[in-house]
Amino acid sequence: MSHAFSKPCRLAVTVLAALLLTACGGGGGSTAASAGMQVATFIDSPVAGLEFEGPSYSGTTDDNGNFYYRSGDRVTLKIGNLVLGSVSPSGDKVTPLDLVTGASSSSDARVVRILRTLQTLDSDGDPETNAISITAESRRRLRNGSNLDLSSASTTDNDVSSRLPQGFTRSEAQAKSHFERHRDDTSRASRGYGGKTVVTQATNTTGRLLASNCFQCHGTGGYGGFDRIRGGEADEVLEYLTQTGPSNIMAAHAQGYTRAQLQTIIQYLQQ
Repeated sequence: MSHAFSKPCRLAVTVLAALLLTACGGGGGSTAASAGMQVATFIDSPVAGLEFEGPSYSGTTDDNGNFYYRSGDRVTLKIGNLVLGSVSPSGDKVTPLDLVTGASSSSDARVVRILRTLQTLDSDGDPETNAISITAESRRRLRNGSNLDLSSASTTDNDVSSRLPQGFTRSEAQAKSHFERHRDDTSRASRGYGGKTVVTQATNTTGRLLASNCFQCHGTGGYGGFDRIRGGEADEVLEYLTQTGPSNIMAAHAQGYTRAQLQTIIQYLQQ
């Protein structure tokens, strides 16, 4: 059976792949965030692997410490169920100070707690010589237990330390000193966002299982990427409604959608 795709077929497969990403919470690297998004760097020195979550999107900070957001949105930063805090970004840089209401310096106990946690969880245990990186394994382990808000005055150091594999490995003095040296680091937002994303939810979610089945069968034929079919090209998926199912495997898949559902997918891709 041939897997060579015509242009419309490639487009349709990629549409279905985009739906799969929406359903499964994953995606390849992207150099730009979705339309209408801005990029900021999270800095205690740049922090990679930090989870961020907006109203309808989420992901992890990339190797530059970058995440994306929509102006006016409140974004939560966390590591598993350790919630560092939330912020409505207003520029190209966010620091732990921005996550703590009323904090004016790195001496605030809540800020220090966040700093110690980030630096303790650095993958190579050496935040002094390179950027901080949080591993997927750390995020997975810290999903145990209920959410713990590090920016809350009611949370104690012992509460946090008990969740960390080896407790805190960075002292208060070390954590504050590191932050003060790096808090004025230049934002890397101009480099764009290159991490794993979960795309904005489409209005219509019917047909996700069909999308998943198609994507697993055919992949993307080397033409992956959400941005590839943004704009007017997306409406070519409607061509499959004019073909009979047996004539083309993609036409057969298309019959699983109504015209209204396909129009919703197209509107989603064009937003």
